[in-house]
Amino acid sequence: MTATSYSLVGDIGGTNARFALVREGEVQPQAIEVLPCSDYENLDAAIVDYLRRAGIEAVGQACLAVASPVQGTQVRMTNNHWRFDIEDVRQEFGWSAFKVINDFTAMALGVPHVPESHLVHVCGGPGDPRRPRLVMGPGTGLGLAYAIPGKAETRIQHTYGGHFPASPQT
Repeated sequence: MTATSYSLVGDIGGTNARFALVREGEVQPQAIEVLPCSDYENLDAAIVDYLRRAGIEAVGQACLAVASPVQGTQVRMTNNHWRFDIEDVRQEFGWSAFKVINDFTAMALGVPHVPESHLVHVCGGPGDPRRPRLVMGPGTGLGLAYAIPGKAETRIQHTYGGHFPASPQT
């Protein structure tokens, strides 16, 4: 595999880091690996090991979805000991671009590309694609995001369901 024809993509959670390569101009991931986060001191070490396992020395760019808020260039994983600066990692690996987004933001962005037969309607009824759609899922935490259709574009709002206190007190 040549570095220039692939981008690194990944889903970094509290327990596992999932990495794959995507060939330029395609969307199908290749060389998918799941690595336990606890086996690595930091994100950089996991990336180096993944690329070695995939048999590739480098890639030109990367996009990672993380189970954490992304504030500026700083990422402090919510349920994982990893901390990193997006620009520092980009420079270290020499990538032309490095995007980091919330993991449920990534999933909500994918909703328009999911076949209707794979969507689950809640609260009955046929559903309405012009209405907001919810993406939620348990992992190390509970992730939530809303895809809110607009006239020009779909807006995404992510949140952390597992961070809300339960209202019942008894």
